[in-house]
Amino acid sequence: MAEIIRLMIELRSPAAEESLSRGEIAAEFDDGLLPPLPGFTWDRAFPLISIPGAVHAPEPVRAEESFAPASPGATWIACGEVERTNLDQWRSEAEAYPEIVGVWSNPPIELAVLCPDSPGSGTEAEIATLLAVEQMVQQGLDGSGVPLALVDTGSNQDFLHQRGKTQHTFDAAHSLSIRPDVLPPGRVPLTPAALSHGTMTAYDALIAAPRAILRDVAVVLPGTTQQHLDRVLWGFKGIYTLALAARNIGQPFSLVVSNSWALSDPDEDLPANDPGNFISNPQHVVNRMVAALDAAGVDVVFAAGNCGPSCPFPSCRASGATIYGANSHPQALCVGGVDVTGAPLGYSSIGPGFLGPLKPDLCGFAHFSGSGLSSRDIGTSTAAPVVAGVLAALRTRLPYDPVQNKFPPSYLRGVLRATARRQGNTHDRTLGWGVINPAAAAAKLFS
Repeated sequence: MAEIIRLMIELRSPAAEESLSRGEIAAEFDDGLLPPLPGFTWDRAFPLISIPGAVHAPEPVRAEESFAPASPGATWIACGEVERTNLDQWRSEAEAYPEIVGVWSNPPIELAVLCPDSPGSGTEAEIATLLAVEQMVQQGLDGSGVPLALVDTGSNQDFLHQRGKTQHTFDAAHSLSIRPDVLPPGRVPLTPAALSHGTMTAYDALIAAPRAILRDVAVVLPGTTQQHLDRVLWGFKGIYTLALAARNIGQPFSLVVSNSWALSDPDEDLPANDPGNFISNPQHVVNRMVAALDAAGVDVVFAAGNCGPSCPFPSCRASGATIYGANSHPQALCVGGVDVTGAPLGYSSIGPGFLGPLKPDLCGFAHFSGSGLSSRDIGTSTAAPVVAGVLAALRTRLPYDPVQNKFPPSYLRGVLRATARRQGNTHDRTLGWGVINPAAAAAKLFS
């Protein structure tokens, strides 16, 4: 049986410009907007996503102006499938259509979960001490008023309340779900166990930001074919739309986004020398959307992945330097994992990164008893939201100011790297610049 690969097709269209200007996340599939491509099967169940053109570093905006980082040339992203053996011939035929401006890899992704056989290390109380949560809260750094979006399976708010997480707000109105019938915002079932992943990451984000405003961005449906990069792109476009709406008001705002997914099999991507490659190509549409989020003022956090050299996740097809694509983006914060003692976790992917070589940026805590959904909260899936919670806590008193372009995401990334606990003054391919140190970051920002 022929191998089928899933791709994202980028098309130039005035209708995409119109959709973007209306603030739409996506539009219903419309054959009339797409060229006929023999041998390619469009996914008619997946929406057309309008995305901005080239994104540049943000310029200060006046309060009366709308921020528009998209250059002329907004495009549609449509998805579908083709036989791998026919890819080269099909691509050459597709290039005859002037409206097609990109053919992008759309590999399956994995939730960055665990190293199954090793015991847990530490308790949530110990993690809270290491994160100086009590001290941070006394300084008014508790995430109050800060939206914290988790790109994951979605959460179960009833469970979080039962486990004592009751101070935060859940923002159902601004949550996103690509399958609300299966992943209803705030009400995602906890069985099968893989669906509880988003609830675990939400719990861990609330350790350092107990009063944050949680938002589900439910795009990962474990155990199905609906677990590809196109779902992430849909979620990123939704976050981008919300960020522009906040930015255009002209007042300081914050939005932190945590990603606990990664690519585990590089062979699922197009080859490194292919123009549609995801892993090492900054022009891939998902990598461009990360840049767009950063330019809009969004703090983007990624798990490094669980393909570290000592204990790679079973689905990993490579180990060692396995921080791929968006997870290694220079305009995002990449987080590796350490235990309660600060020792690196054997499954935590190491650098250099494929887009930004100095990855991970730093490490967060994982492999401790926390949510109670399993014996321990594990993987860089845990480390990333722990660090995202720290970012949300700091943003309580230091929102991004789009009018003056003060305190952009790059500024906070620099502070977290500079204040991390480290040995020496050089970047380490396992620990990055060190282990997250919220108290030191707060002292640098507010003293």
